[in-house]
Amino acid sequence: MEKITQKGRASATDTYVSAYGGMVLIRGDEKRRLIPPENFSIVIGNTLVPHHTVDQVRKFAEFQKYSPAVANPILDAIGALTMEAMHKFDNQYELGVLMNRNQALLDALGAGHPALSRMALAACSAGAYGAKLSGAGGGGCIWALCPRTARHRVISAIESCDGKPIPTEIDMVGVRKERDQ
Repeated sequence: MEKITQKGRASATDTYVSAYGGMVLIRGDEKRRLIPPENFSIVIGNTLVPHHTVDQVRKFAEFQKYSPAVANPILDAIGALTMEAMHKFDNQYELGVLMNRNQALLDALGAGHPALSRMALAACSAGAYGAKLSGAGGGGCIWALCPRTARHRVISAIESCDGKPIPTEIDMVGVRKERDQ
């Protein structure tokens, strides 16, 4: 359904993780479940800025078509950061540094938005290890990885950016029936 709605350009990541829970690495047709470390404290920050994934994906495709010498190395760098991050799960500080670098690369690809940047910087200033946009960008959400001791400060920082904070953790279960209606 997601691919139909987004005209064939949807990532399998959201659907896979929503259905099965946890974390997954998707490269091409390969899907590998990852075991996240315990105590990942995450705060989602919703900018409340509306955006359309289809428009963001189209904008990126045009950038890549007309500037492949710029776009493709940035994509390669994002891929390298992702693979490096897979080996940093036990060090949330280093993982946060990689998240911040990823955010900068996503900005360079045109996925950013001033509200996303402001919120990510505010979260880091409040004690998050790192913060980056989620999805196609252009609005929507960031997610911040933070120590539990900084969680309330990160929540306040997101609120100070006129955003909606959503404290959460990684759910390993996925889709489930919670109760009968």
